Amino acid sequence: PAPSNSALSGASSVSVTIENGNVVVKNSRNAAVSVTGLDGRTYGLTNLPRGIYLVRVGSQTFKAWSK
Repeated sequence: PAPSNSALSGASSVSVTIENGNVVVKNSRNAAVSVTGLDGRTYGLTNLPRGIYLVRVGSQTFKAWSK
C-alpha cells in the first residue's frame, strides 16, 4: 500500500506515517514534532484514534492518517 503521508510544504527527505495509532517520523534530525487533528485539537504521538492529522516536524507540515 502507499505510504499514509504527504508533504504539504514541498519536497522533503522526512517521512511521517501513523502505524497502529502511533506517529513514526524518519529522518527528522531530532526536530520538534506536533500533531493536530482536523478538529483543531492537539494530540500526542501515540494512541491516535482513526482520522486525518497534520503532523509538524520542525518547519515542515505533513498530512497523515490513522486507519
